[in-house]
Amino acid sequence: MEKGVRCIVTDNGYVDKKRQTAFAETEVLLLTPKTTLAEANRLLGTDPLYTATQVETWQASRKTAIEPVFDLLSKLLSITGAHKPLPMRGVAYVSSFLGIGILLLQLAMLINVRCGLPTRNVTHIKTVFR
Repeated sequence: MEKGVRCIVTDNGYVDKKRQTAFAETEVLLLTPKTTLAEANRLLGTDPLYTATQVETWQASRKTAIEPVFDLLSKLLSITGAHKPLPMRGVAYVSSFLGIGILLLQLAMLINVRCGLPTRNVTHIKTVFR
């Protein structure tokens, strides 16, 4: 198998059929909590590229890999509310805002590691940027 991105795990809000098809054409699976094994293999035109165990593992891992980062990021950037809306609109602005936020989060976590502080404590992370 060739190296490279084969699967991007996301939530249902970021994927539509057009986007899934466009990624599938480049042999990248956009996997959502609702994506079934049959759908994954149909999108990529292979039988079977992924196993049910792989799909289930990736979907289960999403909650432990992605959700905590979004939670920390929203607290770090003071984004609140039920749906945690960003303070601006538009793909270019949102992409930049989140990209910088993730970079700052990673930097803060690295600094916390070097200083022996808890990496997932937002209070310590915010202290890094004061």
